[in-house]
Amino acid sequence: MRKFTCVAFGALLLAGCGSGGEDFTVEVNRPPVAVITPLLDIDIGEARALFPGIKVIRSRPNDSEIVYTMPSGENGDAVIRLRLEPLRDGKATLIHATVDTPATQAKIDGVTKVLSEAKVERELAKVLRETGKNLEQRSSTIDDTKQLSGLMLGVAISVNKDFVRIAQDLKSHPEKLAAASWDLSEADS
Repeated sequence: MRKFTCVAFGALLLAGCGSGGEDFTVEVNRPPVAVITPLLDIDIGEARALFPGIKVIRSRPNDSEIVYTMPSGENGDAVIRLRLEPLRDGKATLIHATVDTPATQAKIDGVTKVLSEAKVERELAKVLRETGKNLEQRSSTIDDTKQLSGLMLGVAISVNKDFVRIAQDLKSHPEKLAAASWDLSEADS
């Protein structure tokens, strides 16, 4: 849990934001129905114990689109849009990805950093390519879904100043994270 939270948050705070519009595409040699399934399984449930009120809201404007919204509380929401386009008579899929993040600043270890939309795009592209590769090989996509969940969690933390403060406190006091992780595992037994 510690790695899931701190790495997801810290990796996204770098520099600069993008300009909107479609950012990249990933082609997968599997039909859209196979491709969409692992993209719908995002889960940040465990993080809610550490970040009360954190949300990653999934919507489906139509059958070929998934929109994930991470409320910022102040500057406008972060939105990740995935649109699946069938190719080759539905035997393959082109994933169109759009990432829009608000200009969000945080002071980390005394240095002002800005949420990097470009970094979110790179990480999302990496996860989508790996998911596509596993789908093509008919391998498990469970780890890919966990990575996508971690990315969404990192964005949700990064765009909300209250969650940034909590993450910084957890980074400064790892014993709190260890205690929370212990409480979570006790609740599961």
